[in-house]
Amino acid sequence: MSKKLKQLVQKTKHTLVYKFEPLIDIYQKYNFYFFRFNKYRKNTPFPKHINIETTNICTNRCPFCYYGNIEKMPKLRLMTKEMFYRIIDELAEINFDGRISLFEINEPLTDPRIVDFVAHVKKKLPNAHQMMVTNGDLLSVEKLEKLFENGIDKLDLNSYNKKNLSRNLKLLKSVKYNPKKLCHYDKTQRFASGHWISRGGNIDKYVRRKVPKDACEFVYAQMVIKSNGDVVTCAADMWRKQLMGNLKNKSLKDVWFGEKFSALRQQLAKKNRTKLPVCSQCDYSGGGGFYSHTN
Repeated sequence: MSKKLKQLVQKTKHTLVYKFEPLIDIYQKYNFYFFRFNKYRKNTPFPKHINIETTNICTNRCPFCYYGNIEKMPKLRLMTKEMFYRIIDELAEINFDGRISLFEINEPLTDPRIVDFVAHVKKKLPNAHQMMVTNGDLLSVEKLEKLFENGIDKLDLNSYNKKNLSRNLKLLKSVKYNPKKLCHYDKTQRFASGHWISRGGNIDKYVRRKVPKDACEFVYAQMVIKSNGDVVTCAADMWRKQLMGNLKNKSLKDVWFGEKFSALRQQLAKKNRTKLPVCSQCDYSGGGGFYSHTN
């Protein structure tokens, strides 16, 4: 199959995904309820997905995101090396083999240490699956090669505007790549359709009138760690309204199996979001999605 034909197939696939996303959401929701929910409630597992935000900035200001809804970009804050290494050490102690992503809602390539951090994760967690999402603003052929050479298993390249798209397509033409490991997503199609969620009611433009009364898989499967060590409910908690703890003085297990997360899970298991500031405004259906699978 030629490169152009592969790109056309991939673009068609993404278009169909956006078109049928409501049906996919329904399938994922019921898949969660019937096959995983009861098991998780009885015995909460350690998360299979760890997101570590090593910087707190981005190069874009997309309207669906925190960075597109603040007056100015915050001052750069880097996660300390000591905290990063300690988090990875804790994961190594339990032989973590799930998905680990060195980003959250930030742009991971704004961290000048990112390649070294990827290499460290590969060394300490050889069985983990390293997945990264970038908008490509700071991505070069050399940086791309170094990321894969040092341990990235999958890289999603997202184009959020026409300038972004043009640059990323140019980059892809200049390299040979495995489409299963390097995936390009033209998000400009999604902007045109307006199909976004409101991130826990935080993005006014995308707030829906009806909030689902459902449990949520994220609080059983994904841990989100901010660059200062804060652990929040999920990526939707952009303003830290539901802070679960901080890793400066607690371990990963202390936070994940702690009182705050346990209480949160109990409320969501009852399908009661009313007392939760982020969840009560969230229009996410609750099951599956981006973090439903390890790889």
